[in-house]
Amino acid sequence: MDIPISKLKRCPIQLSPVRKETLEFAVLRNSIRDRGLLCPLLVRPVGDYYEVVDGNHRFEALVDLKLEVASCSVKQMSDAEVLEIQIEAHGRIPRKRVDYARRLWKIVNVDQNRTIQELAYGIHRTEDWVKNTLSLIRLSPEAQVEVDGGRLPLSCAYEFAKLPPPTQNTLLALLGRVTTKELRHLAQDKVRQLNQGKKDKRIQQQMVDKENLRGYIRNMREVERELEEPTVAASIIHEMGAETKLEVWRACLKWVLRRDRASVADLKRKLSLELENQNE
Repeated sequence: MDIPISKLKRCPIQLSPVRKETLEFAVLRNSIRDRGLLCPLLVRPVGDYYEVVDGNHRFEALVDLKLEVASCSVKQMSDAEVLEIQIEAHGRIPRKRVDYARRLWKIVNVDQNRTIQELAYGIHRTEDWVKNTLSLIRLSPEAQVEVDGGRLPLSCAYEFAKLPPPTQNTLLALLGRVTTKELRHLAQDKVRQLNQGKKDKRIQQQMVDKENLRGYIRNMREVERELEEPTVAASIIHEMGAETKLEVWRACLKWVLRRDRASVADLKRKLSLELENQNE
């Protein structure tokens, strides 16, 4: 079916960007100029127009050549079906892996119901491979350039992606000065330090939360025993430096809520033990 070029639109779900400055595009354009369009474009109807699903490079060449019509194969397709076509058409893994990671992210963003497992199956890769590839998006711009340039090995890039951009760039300065194995180990050490710091922060936050937790009161039996036969009242009042009736009252409440100095110290000791057990 011949369709006027003016009725064709670029598909928003386009995984492979068209780069007109490349030699490959120039060769394609010259071939269409000399021999015509040998393979029809695959399009889908959208309102009064048609979106180019497969054949975007050919479509751009037709536009450059200022041709008026294009041979097309028309098919009704959902966004999910368009993605399937895009995946099949561009399943070959390009040399520029960050660029490919961006394409995969397009799929994830357009079809948010698609699982990593389904995506991996569609491109004939493992789930871990897909997860590692998607992680390249988290690289700093400088690190992305080095990956696509083939200077930063992927084994290092996957570890870099787990770190904040400033740390990535610090390690990037070592590129070429240490071996790939050494660089990867340095990145892994930084990741371990980062994870340990996050764990420590969580424990500290737990401590703060427990200290401020409303209703974290002493066992009622313990309070009743202290009411019947005071054993800690004098030390708590002395510790708080309570002199007025109001200060004495506040000191008593702090003890009931476990916010006195001894209780807080005991809480910190228990949380430190939890931290040590988690580190083992």
